[in-house]
Amino acid sequence: MRNINIGKQLQEALGVKLTPAAMWEIVKLAKHVRLRCRNNAAFNNWFNAAFPHLKFEQVQKQRPSRYNPAIPEYYPGLKITERETGASHEGDDSDE
Repeated sequence: MRNINIGKQLQEALGVKLTPAAMWEIVKLAKHVRLRCRNNAAFNNWFNAAFPHLKFEQVQKQRPSRYNPAIPEYYPGLKITERETGASHEGDDSDE
């Protein structure tokens, strides 16, 4: 996700225009998580505890190598699953 699209994508996902108060709560959450989660496992553990109806897990993702596009490159990605329904989402974070 490029920084220029994050705000637009977040508003589309939420289905509302973000107010300054809502944005402040998102910023507080981001600051809190950044301070406490120094790796992917800590991030997933924190979110699993904070949002028990969702399951946050690391998955292996693939993209073409930057040096040789014919060879795949693997990196850790995030998968979020709703525990009750099994609905899941894996965002395209390959250009971060």
